[in-house]
Amino acid sequence: MTNLTFLHTPPYQFTAENDFGYQVFHYSYTPEKCICAMRWRGFFLAEEIQAIFMEVARFNVEYKLKVVGVLNDMQRVEGSFHDSIEWFLTQFVPQKVVPNGIKFSANVKPKNFYASLSYDEFLEHFETPHYENRLFNTVEEATLWLETMLADQSKAKPV
Repeated sequence: MTNLTFLHTPPYQFTAENDFGYQVFHYSYTPEKCICAMRWRGFFLAEEIQAIFMEVARFNVEYKLKVVGVLNDMQRVEGSFHDSIEWFLTQFVPQKVVPNGIKFSANVKPKNFYASLSYDEFLEHFETPHYENRLFNTVEEATLWLETMLADQSKAKPV
């Protein structure tokens, strides 16, 4: 496992770099939209994926971010992330995502064949009430859907 270094730019951004100083992950939050954007790049071991997601959860709590939607750009992920799927679905989503008010995830499909297969497997097993997950080919499509879902949700709130 490589060691990841998390570099915070409070209050709304952080990155993860590997041992070689290569930025493999970028997180940003837009408070007026309640959306966090995550951009992944490279190959990840299961432990690295888990460490990044746990840092996301910790960051959101530490800075009291009200995240309702997630834009997850995986276009530049390389290789399979099969080993992380069960942990993500059985531990992270029920313990860190749903209880903290996150309702929507717009995911941009990986271009890498093996990463794409892993994401397809993830979708086959994804069944979480009160959390909608969609797959898109571009960041623009994903962003539009996410903003529409959040706008629809705010219209549905009682006055």
